[in-house]
Formats: sequence, C-alpha cells, structure tokens
Amino acid sequence: MITPMLRPDLFGALATHAGDALYELCYIPEFGKIIRVLRDYDHDILRWWDDFRSRTAFTKPDDATLLMTLGVAACFSAREDGTPELPFDQVTGELLPEVWRRWLAERLAR
Repeated sequence: MITPMLRPDLFGALATHAGDALYELCYIPEFGKIIRVLRDYDHDILRWWDDFRSRTAFTKPDDATLLMTLGVAACFSAREDGTPELPFDQVTGELLPEVWRRWLAERLAR
C-alpha cells in the first residue's frame, strides 16, 4: 500500500481488500459494544450463538458484530478442544493479554 501512495507517478490506482493498517483498531472498539450485548446472555457469547442459531439470522442490531468476533476467535484463538476464546473478559471487557497476542500474531503471519 505504501509504494503506490508514495509513487503516484508509477501507479494510477490503489486498492486493498485487507489492508490491516492499525489492525488493533479493527476489533477493539467493538469489544465494549459486545460486552453490553452479552449482558442479556449471562456474559456468554456461546449463549448468544445458541440464540442466533434458533431464530432468523441478523434480526438483532448487533448480530453482525458478534458473529464477526466469534468467527475471528474461532480462527485466531480457539482452545485445544476447538472452543473459541475471546481476547477479552466477557464481564469486564478487560483484554486478556495471552489471547490478544494470538490475534496479533495472526496479523503478522499473513
């Protein structure tokens, strides 16, 4: 991304579909919203998942955010048994450094 921005004389256009600039800011702002929604599910994203699967998808305003976060957790920070582990405490929202490092490591692996 940097080269086309620095050399517009050589590049006529720039497009990025996964330009993870400021990667941390892609997810962290959503964590607080997720914590508030999870209050209705005893602070458990898997309870939300059960609810989501039992009804018409995307009928609640925060479904997309929760689904995206659960999906990323399934890819980046699943436990040995395959259970997705969120990078934050589901009650307080505090980042869990060990899990969050796994999300950041995935960014660097690409």
